[in-house]
Amino acid sequence: MSVKNFIPKVWSAAIDKQLDEFLVAADFCNRQYEGEVKEAGDQVRVQQAIRPTIIRSSDGKPLDMSTPEDPDGTTLAMDICEQAGFNYSIPNIDEAQAKGNIKSVLTEESTQGMANEIDKFLFGLAAEKAVPKSQTTKISTDNVLNVVNRGFERLWSANVPANTPLEIDISPAFHTIFLEAYSKLDTNNSEMLKNGVVGRYSNATVKMTNNLHNDGTDDYIVIRTNKAMAFAKPLTTIEALKNPKRLGDIARGAVLFGGKVTRPREMYVIKAHYA
Repeated sequence: MSVKNFIPKVWSAAIDKQLDEFLVAADFCNRQYEGEVKEAGDQVRVQQAIRPTIIRSSDGKPLDMSTPEDPDGTTLAMDICEQAGFNYSIPNIDEAQAKGNIKSVLTEESTQGMANEIDKFLFGLAAEKAVPKSQTTKISTDNVLNVVNRGFERLWSANVPANTPLEIDISPAFHTIFLEAYSKLDTNNSEMLKNGVVGRYSNATVKMTNNLHNDGTDDYIVIRTNKAMAFAKPLTTIEALKNPKRLGDIARGAVLFGGKVTRPREMYVIKAHYA
């Protein structure tokens, strides 16, 4: 049987590694909960801590620490129930593997497709849950930097520290205008070619993607901290089996994932319209 040489663990690891390299939205999310989920239907309870009240005194006397505060936190549920996968036939897996093309088939087209679905899901959450959002803005070289700067201002006004690393997720159309307005965009670092990175602006990494939410009119450009969304991708599986209907084999795989906007005020969405 030709599928006997197909090693699921080896190929699953390869796909999972390259899947992470393709991800744009998930690459800048809080992923600390990933080890807590194992299968579809699991739910992670994310505890939201409220900032404690700071006690002040100006009379030189000891601060009153007699009654400790009990900050009331909220809990968010992140369901791990999203899945994306592929299922296609291969004439003969042994033959394909011998020719050296099965890796490119499994870790390029299929993996990129699953990464796209994950990013679309996360950017859809951002478009829906971000607080605040801009009004629809017609983007041009005259205003694009001011629009982005106002996004920074809104985050800083929401008590996001000014030295907090940020990410700006932009569309190709926005990138063209942005690049024309900011000709000194830093693209010299070869490491910045990963996960859609195209440069830096102020304290933010700039990434370009085709997977931003679009409502049919506007692109939803996202400025965020890496705590604005939580993401978990606990399981990637792949298998090969004989095709029961014709000669050859079947390769199929799936990724299980989930996401949640956990700090909506640490994310600003620009509703960008173009001429």
